[in-house]
Amino acid sequence: MLSDVIDLEYKERRGSQSRRGDDQSFFMRLITSYLVLFALTVGFIISLMLLQDWWLMIVVEDQTLIDSYHFGGESMISHGGFLYRSKNIYAWDTFAEAILCIIGFVFAIIGVVKKMNGVIM
Repeated sequence: MLSDVIDLEYKERRGSQSRRGDDQSFFMRLITSYLVLFALTVGFIISLMLLQDWWLMIVVEDQTLIDSYHFGGESMISHGGFLYRSKNIYAWDTFAEAILCIIGFVFAIIGVVKKMNGVIM
């Protein structure tokens, strides 16, 4: 029942719009979608950089990178906060942030695709 009402409202709106209005709204949706995809791609790249920090500190244990952060130093803790108390706290925090960003990226891409096509796949 609710879907019938929604379909009827959609058809009424669609019939009352001129062809030019449809083209303009289509192009605005297209431009908006591309801008959203660009912003999401930037966020995805940042999350990959965060994963790189985790990978180098926990898996590879790159000592030069770890030494460059001066974990546990009083100046680092006062400047960066509790995350710089130890290598593990910093690395696992960046891992969690990166995974959440990637999950958000996937859901946002699904939302954009649904918005543009009406259906996914």
